[in-house]
Amino acid sequence: MILKDINNLLIINTDSIEDKYSVSALKTILIKPNYLIYFITSNKVYGVVSIEDLSNAMDHNDEEVIINQDYLCINEFNLIKAKEIYSNDNSINELPIIIDGVLKGAYVKGINHECVMEIYKSNSKLFEQCLNLGFLYSSSEIYSNNSNYKICYVNTSNLLDNEFMNFLKAFFNKCNCSFRTISYEEFLNNEFINDEFMLFDNDYYLCNYRFIAKILLKPYSLLSYFSFSSLYRYINNIYVDEITSKYLSSFFKELENRGINVYNVVFPQEDIVKKYLSQINDNYEKHGMHVNASIVEPKEFFQDLYSDEYHNEIMKQIYKDNQKNIAGINYVMDISSKYLNVKDGIRKTLYQFDNPTSYIHMYGACICFGPYVEDKNTIESFFQKRLAKDGVKYNVINHGSWNNDLEFMNMICNTKLYKGDTVVYYRLSNNINGIKNINMTEVLAENDLNINYFVDTFYHVNHIINELYANKLYDEIVPSIKLDNDRHSVTSSLAPSILVYLDRYFNSIDLSKYNNIGSIVMNCNPFTKGHLYLIEEAAKKVDYLIIFVVSEDLSTFSFEERFSMVLANTKHLSNVLVVPSGHMILSQRCFPEYFKKEIDSDIDSNIRNDLEIFAKVIAPRLNIKYRFVGEELSDQVTEKYNILMKEILPENGIELIELPRKEVDNKIISASLVRELISNNNLDELDKYIPSKTKDIILKN
Repeated sequence: MILKDINNLLIINTDSIEDKYSVSALKTILIKPNYLIYFITSNKVYGVVSIEDLSNAMDHNDEEVIINQDYLCINEFNLIKAKEIYSNDNSINELPIIIDGVLKGAYVKGINHECVMEIYKSNSKLFEQCLNLGFLYSSSEIYSNNSNYKICYVNTSNLLDNEFMNFLKAFFNKCNCSFRTISYEEFLNNEFINDEFMLFDNDYYLCNYRFIAKILLKPYSLLSYFSFSSLYRYINNIYVDEITSKYLSSFFKELENRGINVYNVVFPQEDIVKKYLSQINDNYEKHGMHVNASIVEPKEFFQDLYSDEYHNEIMKQIYKDNQKNIAGINYVMDISSKYLNVKDGIRKTLYQFDNPTSYIHMYGACICFGPYVEDKNTIESFFQKRLAKDGVKYNVINHGSWNNDLEFMNMICNTKLYKGDTVVYYRLSNNINGIKNINMTEVLAENDLNINYFVDTFYHVNHIINELYANKLYDEIVPSIKLDNDRHSVTSSLAPSILVYLDRYFNSIDLSKYNNIGSIVMNCNPFTKGHLYLIEEAAKKVDYLIIFVVSEDLSTFSFEERFSMVLANTKHLSNVLVVPSGHMILSQRCFPEYFKKEIDSDIDSNIRNDLEIFAKVIAPRLNIKYRFVGEELSDQVTEKYNILMKEILPENGIELIELPRKEVDNKIISASLVRELISNNNLDELDKYIPSKTKDIILKN
């Protein structure tokens, strides 16, 4: 979250309070990337218009847009309160600060660019390895190294890190793509051709640019957009996927050996695939567009189902920010609508039996979820319809969501599977050795398919192709399913998250040269002088110190903010390594009470589970002999955690060293105290309790 001052907001002064305002007049002031336009009279704010409101008014050919006089705001500069509001309502994009009716600034979505840059610099080896993989990420596709696209980096902050820009240039050149940077002002004043990808340095600005481009009637709607943070995440995912791939086969093979029927759905890169992709590209070019996630000819795509309402309602659900992340796994949020329904991460499948004898669980991204069709026309519903017709009493479960291989393996581990059940994984890009792979390109080869039935790829298709895909899967899967009368629960003994995590962060580090390795697990919400004291004292006592920063984004400050604080404040310590904790150390999955800050009946078993994973799996692999903690005097949950550490860690050869908390003016330094000072806007008092680098990050964000 970033604080914008009044000089960077869009403001219109009027002589009196007005109900509406001219659309054409508003279009002329779109020179700043903000979500809200503020209306003021006599120095008092009386209403707002969002960029989205303006865009919708243009869609309906309205000459005026209604000024909204009922909007959410806060009446003080209060970072903590603003963060709480954002966390409770994901639809908010800009939160104005209005004191006694006077506009003072606004909190907007987004992470300060410098926070992500700090993380990038700490992962330079990862980026070097990803550079050699040679992939490019666009809005919805991974293009191979023959893409030949132009990449334009839109720099809104007017701050460029030459090291990272050089990396991006090399990264895209590896993909045969050109790369350049421009300022926001240049972006507004330039014309672009539709083979250019626009890379924005902030997700918030990217959201607004799409509306601004449409409102200004610029050709940007023909371009493909993505953000710096999505690129950063994707580069990370490339590396994670490379590590994960070596565990996929053993993971699924073990499930198969335990009585689960396992299948992988794949589209090998055969000539027929290239043919259809070429035709899709030609179809967009014919309409003067770059390939994107839009339906070129809706009436052709939906056929007899088509109506304006049908098209608009389905597309509205696709473009919603409709995923939630729980313990590192993305689940689609609950949706209840006429055409699309999701409950507890599972999309509705029609024609199911009341008392099935077995379940077919389908996991995968877009093709599995079925984004461009209603519930009855997903692959799962067509598959279930045939089961019902044939009287085969299996129920199909649609676990479709947008995850990587590792996250889907974890999702499968979290599903209650029974011997005789079936797992169908849509990996799409590659076979998985040792299990049955279903080649879906045969559907493309055996049918002369209308190119308007595809959106931008053969994963994004209409109901007609979904039924063909479902029939192919049915014919391959149902006859070969092996049932078992002994329907006991089946789980994998493999822990893919831990294996990938250890490879991800420690495979390139030689820890054998250190005799005494210590560790600290910390949240740093935010990073204080107390945290710095604990780290510096611990670093003196060991040869090498590993700091695990809690990865879960369930704190006031985001993971990116907290992680960058730790990195910035420990640069002077040569024997310290800072890494994310992953989703197996102090995570929502293992120890949810840590984030709820409440004692419940499961807390002892959850703490033991968390500590045993650390003590029996992670610490031995990293040769960790010590774990350092600060004394806990007030937090009952953390105090209980520390008590059980004293019992469990020594049993596994790890010495727990508890250090006294640092004090200032006879007051113990704590992150909660710092948050209270920020909440009370007592910024001058902060200097006593937080390092200057932490304060810089807080103020910039």
